[in-house]
Amino acid sequence: MKICCPLPELIGGVGSPASYYTIAAITNARAPKRVLEFGTYLGVGILTIALNTSQDATIYTIDLPDQVDSESLPTLEHSADKMHIRVLRHRVGEAFTGCEFAGKIRQIRADSLTLKLNHYVGTDAIDMVYVDGGHSFGICKRDSETALSVLSPHGVILWDDYWWFYPDVVRYLDSLSELFLTLTPHQLGKIGQISVEFHDFLFPEMHQQVELIKQKITASGFYRICFSHDNTDVLFINKRKITMFDYLYLSIWRRNYLGLQRVVEHHRGPLR
Repeated sequence: MKICCPLPELIGGVGSPASYYTIAAITNARAPKRVLEFGTYLGVGILTIALNTSQDATIYTIDLPDQVDSESLPTLEHSADKMHIRVLRHRVGEAFTGCEFAGKIRQIRADSLTLKLNHYVGTDAIDMVYVDGGHSFGICKRDSETALSVLSPHGVILWDDYWWFYPDVVRYLDSLSELFLTLTPHQLGKIGQISVEFHDFLFPEMHQQVELIKQKITASGFYRICFSHDNTDVLFINKRKITMFDYLYLSIWRRNYLGLQRVVEHHRGPLR
């Protein structure tokens, strides 16, 4: 698989190269035709997506208008969000302005909490959504709910900034784990596969809930394939969506992967 990423000088201090390689790889693998981003900022993320989609793809990216004052938005609670608006408001999208891929990108300058999205993107479903807008709990929740409302049945959502600097993003995404406990087996059965990195090794108080989630998904007709010794990285595959041969192949591949991981850890120390 060949992927493309923006030049290092374009990335600058906006995220890490590793995150853009990840976005590029996922975009290339999924080959979305319609993409939506919350939070254009300088435009490095959406440029990465544009570089890895076909020429006929359409990419929408939402950011606040230039006229917005950070102090006039009570929902904008994080100091970094306010600083970005105050200092960089007139640089939104500069990473892709004038580049050959800019023709795919449609900028929407509006408040994601109040805009009527269908007025901008139409009624066709979205294949991939990248959520990287405001980092308060309310904004992250609303943007995520909007994303889910327009996502195609086989679509994918990527969330950025799941780390300690943005605790509300962490809190919202952690709350989604409760969703698995409320889904019925029928609803779960419509899902082809689920990939999860569990964090109960960092938060022991979550261990019991994590185990309940694993048991429920498995009992709903999913194979469970763990890619780490402590079962933090888990792939669940719907038994109705995969042949027994493919499952056995994955299982053998996993066993070899874990064996290689043990060799590396023996010589270099734990990977985690």
